[in-house]
Amino acid sequence: MARGSYENTHQKILESGMRMFLENGYERTNLRDLCSEAGITTGSLYRHFDSKEDLFSFLVQPAVDEIQNLFSDSEALCDRAIEEGRVLDLWNIVSAERLVDLIYRHFDRLKLLIKCADGTPYSTFVNDVVCMETDISVKALTAAKAK
Repeated sequence: MARGSYENTHQKILESGMRMFLENGYERTNLRDLCSEAGITTGSLYRHFDSKEDLFSFLVQPAVDEIQNLFSDSEALCDRAIEEGRVLDLWNIVSAERLVDLIYRHFDRLKLLIKCADGTPYSTFVNDVVCMETDISVKALTAAKAK
């Protein structure tokens, strides 16, 4: 198979996967239908991805990684501000601009994570994000109260 054909097929799988997962959710998306929409065989899909879950993960993982990095960066800044006694700086750690930019760049991926992830390891994504935010907020509030 020519290199361009492999890349073209890969792109078709990604586009069909995104469309069908958004439309049907992970659990109700059928791989045969996805392959049919992409104009490929099921065997061809398996040359690109090990499973439906692998395809879903490939689609959402960039957003998950960036959100985890955002919270990791924020926690480090929070810890530094607390150590240096700059409690008032805690409220400015995550810029709205960075968060909005992330949301717009990963809009469909985030929709998959929020609305379509039942049946995947990402089904607890919203809860996980809330827990990360809560942990950082509690740390900041505790530091503010102590000052």
